[in-house]
Amino acid sequence: MPQPTIFAYFPSEPDSKQSKARTRKLIAVSEAFISALKAQVIVKRQVLARLRAAVAPVRKLPAELLVEIFMLILEIGKETHRIGFVRNRIRPRLALTQVCARWRRVMHTSPGLWAIGMDLHVRQSTTSEDIVAVQRWLDRSAPLPIPISLTSGTHAAQCFFLMLRVSKINP
Repeated sequence: MPQPTIFAYFPSEPDSKQSKARTRKLIAVSEAFISALKAQVIVKRQVLARLRAAVAPVRKLPAELLVEIFMLILEIGKETHRIGFVRNRIRPRLALTQVCARWRRVMHTSPGLWAIGMDLHVRQSTTSEDIVAVQRWLDRSAPLPIPISLTSGTHAAQCFFLMLRVSKINP
């Protein structure tokens, strides 16, 4: 986009209709030019952010050290995520898996990060998605044992069948 030249244009008759039309056109061209520059700045900032991320010191940490850091994060958040269904305890883990592909790989290949106790509270609103989440949690913790606390309130039968589905035992 060519840069508008405002210095070449100075209206000789500032009040004429022709002069006002030229001025309005120059303003429109200048605003379009500024908008295009702003869009370029946004793109350049995104590229810069990616370049900075590529050389960030955290990328140099070995996977074993990342696992230790993740364990500390999960231990700190353990007591604050004990209410309700498994979704509440899985949130910190999911957040760590969504940072980047490397962190996702480290999380999914480190059973110790998933072998921390699971508190399940079965409600009438428990869905098949909840059961899939429990199954994934158990799969990711394998082969390590995982303590499970299961409560159901008034939904004891539903609680029992949930455990059967998760453990892959046919009733």
